[in-house]
Amino acid sequence: MCWLALNIARSEVEFERVVNLLLLTLAIQSVIYFAQSKLGLSFTLEGDVITLGALPRPGGTVSTNPAGFASFIVPILFIAIARFLDKRRHSSGVRLGILIMLGATPSVSHSRGRRGSDSRSVWYGS
Repeated sequence: MCWLALNIARSEVEFERVVNLLLLTLAIQSVIYFAQSKLGLSFTLEGDVITLGALPRPGGTVSTNPAGFASFIVPILFIAIARFLDKRRHSSGVRLGILIMLGATPSVSHSRGRRGSDSRSVWYGS
């Protein structure tokens, strides 16, 4: 998804617009994920509402489980981290730092389930 979105840009202005939209998507998906976790509800693309069990497994608007959510946001999260580390972009550092924390928290908080699964935590080491 990110590859396609970034390759449709034909100028630097378009590229910046696409990256900013991806970062906005990261923020929106993370907020929806937190809301689903807090409310104990999730939903499918068909509009079915799912009540989450004792171990909540929300997935934002892209999935009905954390694995699908993580697969969607991790590439965008890496773009945010790269922009945060770029010394030329120091003016947006605080906003990017908050966005990185907002995007990383759902994946890290649900990376270790009751069985001790490390399925998503290994993505951060690669």
